[in-house]
Amino acid sequence: MTKWYQLLNRIKFATPTRAVIARVALDQLVLTPGRYLDFFKSICDLLLSVMISRGDILLRIDERTGRKAARGR
Repeated sequence: MTKWYQLLNRIKFATPTRAVIARVALDQLVLTPGRYLDFFKSICDLLLSVMISRGDILLRIDERTGRKAARGR
């Protein structure tokens, strides 16, 4: 994260207003979507592990593909 903001601070424009607009746009369009995906993936993993430990979901492994498949009770 720190490196990202250091990179954004190195961007130079003719006016400070344009620099701020460009930095905000880059931050919101490039960094933020990936951070949202990381957050939601971690929450889904946490929820799945809790449901598995409670026995709400049973996991089985498909013998043909070797992939895990979840099945509710």
